This record gives sequence, structure tokens and C-alpha cells, in this order.
Amino acid sequence: MISIRKAQSTDLGDLLHMARTAFLQAFTAGNKPENVKSYLAEAFTLTQFEKELANPASTFFVAELEGEIIAYT
Repeated sequence: MISIRKAQSTDLGDLLHMARTAFLQAFTAGNKPENVKSYLAEAFTLTQFEKELANPASTFFVAELEGEIIAYT
């Protein structure tokens, strides 16, 4: 069964991996590789995700299936 819960700091590695993968799938085509690489290096870092998760104005949720994160928002 799929469960949904608020994301925790221990989820950051999984969240970062999923976000980077989704970004690459959605935005690689039609963009210059150097622009994609630059944006990933700036916006998709563990430090940036830590800041976003700690921001009281942001809330992240994860969906889990059998203990594995399968989605987030």
C-alpha cells in the first residue's frame, strides 16, 4: 500500500536523486548541455535541498511503497 508522509532530512538523498532525474528527463531536450549542467549544479544540490526542506514556508511530502520513496511533492 502507498503511504504519504511529510519529508524528513533523512529523505534528502532520495529527493535529490528523484528531482535531478525528473529535471533531466523533462528539460534536457532542446537545451544546451552546458546550461543544463550549470543549472543542476546550482539548483539541485544537497545544500539547496536542505535549505528548502528547512524553510518554514515550504512543505514536502513523499509517497512510499514498501519503504521506498516513489514520489514527492
